[in-house]
Amino acid sequence: AGNMSRVLERVNGVARCPYDPRHNSTAVVTESGELYAATVIDFSGRDPVIYRSLGGMPPLRTAQYNSKWLN
Repeated sequence: AGNMSRVLERVNGVARCPYDPRHNSTAVVTESGELYAATVIDFSGRDPVIYRSLGGMPPLRTAQYNSKWLN
């Protein structure tokens, strides 16, 4: 983390970061390279999601427009 000037890979930000920087979000990268992100992924900020991507496993997300998953 001391040198962030070297780009190793570019990835699409959809489902990994919100459209609006004022929306809360968090992310964790595991030792095996999987990215878990908790954010909103639609333009209006009404679709909260926990999303797994990258690494060796297929992408996985919580049910679309189902806020009960996060309750």
